[in-house]
Amino acid sequence: MTKKTSPAARKLALAIGLIAVLSLAVAASAPRPAEPISNQDCYYFNNASHTTQVGARGKDCCGNSIDWGVTSPYFYCEPVPVCIWCPPPSE
Repeated sequence: MTKKTSPAARKLALAIGLIAVLSLAVAASAPRPAEPISNQDCYYFNNASHTTQVGARGKDCCGNSIDWGVTSPYFYCEPVPVCIWCPPPSE
């Protein structure tokens, strides 16, 4: 013999399912930490207080790659500076 669910129980289950789906949608749309973009130089640190620099990524004003150390969640980025003069490329 099967037990039938009441209309109130079905409404409760539907409401719980809707709340779960909405919670997942809100969590998925939460803001993410800032990510470096290509026209910036980013400097990475060992902690949130930026005590010790542990790496850097980007390009200098002449277009040479800056790529040393490691990345971390603790960083700041700034626009690539404008060079007044760049030496000619070496052959």
